Amino acid sequence: MKLFQVQICCSYDEDSVDSRLIVAEDKESAENKMKEIYDDFMRYFQWVNAVEINEVDGWKITISR
Repeated sequence: MKLFQVQICCSYDEDSVDSRLIVAEDKESAENKMKEIYDDFMRYFQWVNAVEINEVDGWKITISR
C-alpha cells in the first residue's frame, strides 16, 4: 500500500485548497478514490479549478492480519 496526496482547489483563488491523504495499492486506485472525492466536492462547490494527485515519497504502508 502507498500513500497519495490529493489536492482540490475549489474556488477562484488558490487559498481554498483541500488536501486529503489516500491509502491505495497504486496510482490508478488512488485516482478512482479521488473521483469519488471530486464528485462529493461538486455537490457543494460550483467551481473546482484544479485536482492534483501525487504519491507521498518515503511512505509505504503494510497491512497485516
